[in-house]
Amino acid sequence: MVLANLELWKIIECDRLAFEALVCYISNQPDYAYLLKDYFNLRINHLKLEDVTFFKEIITNEFVAEISEDILRDDFLILRVIYKLINFPTESVSHLLKLLTRNGREQLNRILQRILCELSSPIPIQLFFVAFETSGDGVDYPKLFDLLIDHYNENTMCSFIKENAHLVATDVLYRKSLKIYFLTHPKSIWKDIKWRKELQDVNDGKFKLY
Repeated sequence: MVLANLELWKIIECDRLAFEALVCYISNQPDYAYLLKDYFNLRINHLKLEDVTFFKEIITNEFVAEISEDILRDDFLILRVIYKLINFPTESVSHLLKLLTRNGREQLNRILQRILCELSSPIPIQLFFVAFETSGDGVDYPKLFDLLIDHYNENTMCSFIKENAHLVATDVLYRKSLKIYFLTHPKSIWKDIKWRKELQDVNDGKFKLY
């Protein structure tokens, strides 16, 4: 029954105008608002990357602006942010993140962290930072490194560290977390001569831990 409902929603999504009209109507009917929450939960829990493309066409800025209820607006903004992060990793999504409520932002973090556990390489680097951004505009680097360690190989870890070498000089928390990982974690790539040499070959004078 659950999957049947999901397939029904997917059919409706194929007609953007019909989808917008239905969603806007339901969002203004308190007794039926649960239908949109069910839709969102189905979409997220059964999300496939090939489905993300739909979000560009059906979840526009104008459409989101028509939804008055904060929780429902958060839901659709989350889907739009996921689309942007996956398909346009070099573009900033900060303007969309600012529209989310605090609960919506926390929910986005949880969803992105789950997606990161399921994605294969290559991974848009921005995705990691958005997934672990804290309420104070910082990043929970220890948890970010834990995810990299648990779900990705040494090559991905090395690429992540190399691409963010500049943070060693500009972000104290990143530098501290990286140093702890290098020196204390049993799976630290710094302890492997091959990976240490590759990191030391980074042509960036800022990449110094000591």
